Amino acid sequence: MPATRRELVAALGVALGSAGCVSTPSRRSDGATATSPATSSTESRQVSMGTTVTVSGTSVTVENPRVRKAVVTPGMAHTRVVANAGQFVVVDIAVDGATPDQPFDREFRSAVDGETRDGSDPLPTTDAGGYAFALPATRHDRGAIQWATDETDVYWTLPRAVLGSLAVEPIFSVTAFRVPHRDGERVLELTVANEGERDGHFAARASFDGYSGGSIVEFPVPAGESETYTGRPGDVLLYFENHGGETLTVEYPADEGLRSIERTVSSSATEE
Repeated sequence: MPATRRELVAALGVALGSAGCVSTPSRRSDGATATSPATSSTESRQVSMGTTVTVSGTSVTVENPRVRKAVVTPGMAHTRVVANAGQFVVVDIAVDGATPDQPFDREFRSAVDGETRDGSDPLPTTDAGGYAFALPATRHDRGAIQWATDETDVYWTLPRAVLGSLAVEPIFSVTAFRVPHRDGERVLELTVANEGERDGHFAARASFDGYSGGSIVEFPVPAGESETYTGRPGDVLLYFENHGGETLTVEYPADEGLRSIERTVSSSATEE
């Protein structure tokens, strides 16, 4: 099947005229790669992370890329943890100096190895200004966050360190899961091991059966080590105290998505 104009733009880093003419790359004064179109006003620009680009009066900045095995999103009804078979690159996006409410309308996509990934709309995250792009957890020679407009395709290139982290996943497992009493109140205890070769950011959602809400637990776990969280995350344990014994579920990122583990928690005030 012949390549589309967008695929050729992504692969070659040059613009194609409406009649099929190829533009000539040139070096901009700001260091970005631009094009001098032969018969078209469309161009392709490659810029580094943190660069602000203005197209048709709209200024966009993409910066601060970081790799996550799972991300926390506001969700439709409640905050949730999202994971897939790959990993996410989270970046901070600003449009005209502010966080966009609907970045999807701006046609942001991820691109790796010269191909724009269809269906790679960004997920909003609970990080201020942070949007997550799902990417395959494999080694890539090139990667970028793309903003497509009618006149310009802009690519913010991912640093080598980020591309390297994409290929190496943390491997999380919950090795201890308890809801004991501490100083007269219930707390959640989670011990998490990271058997992978990369430091990871662990994120999990704790909730009760029949409870539409939930609480998020997040903390770093270095490669080859274990870390323990102890605390009262959000309102989930308050719900337990108001309703008695329940089954507590914790969802966390595993190899191919989310894994769920459960504990039945007694309402006994003396149970440890």
